[in-house]
Amino acid sequence: ELLTDLVIGEHHIAQLWLTLGRPDLAEAALVSDTATTEMRFRLRRTTLRLRIARIEGRRDERLLAELREGVDAMELSSARLPAELELLRAAPPELAVLRLAEVCDAAALRERPGLMMHALTLRADVARRTGDTNQAFAAIRKLLELAERFMPFDIDPTEMWSTAYAVLAEAGDMAGADAAAHRGAQWRLSIRERGLPAEARR
Repeated sequence: ELLTDLVIGEHHIAQLWLTLGRPDLAEAALVSDTATTEMRFRLRRTTLRLRIARIEGRRDERLLAELREGVDAMELSSARLPAELELLRAAPPELAVLRLAEVCDAAALRERPGLMMHALTLRADVARRTGDTNQAFAAIRKLLELAERFMPFDIDPTEMWSTAYAVLAEAGDMAGADAAAHRGAQWRLSIRERGLPAEARR
């Protein structure tokens, strides 16, 4: 169906702009009405809009409620997980860390390494902030193994590498922390400076 194809295309464009650090252009790409599309496409649209709001420093309670309703209506799947991960960012850390441990063991993630990297990044960050350094370090070790072969999905790689830096530094692994910082710097240089047209940079 043409509308579904348009919506999927807009989502891909918005995701690309978010990866390149331009949430304003990501928001501008989301123009089609998704009301008559399948739930998974409506859920994806709300996830992207909530992510844009978060990046811009806004907490949108309407979008949070809409996303919770959509997540509750879907079975656990690779289509639902990105939405749930976005919701967990707004959850109390002590609750988020428990759910993220379950998510990282979900069968739906086994064939989605990029999404697993997203989940592991959040798990490591929340575990670090709640004082569970062992869980944080274990999550980062798994993340680094995946990072040798895959790219993260639905998360800014800069966030991923900065989280790895923080966890490794707190664990006393300064060599690993410095390597993570270097990977983050390489990403910013290669994508946001070399790969992004000058007129689109900030």
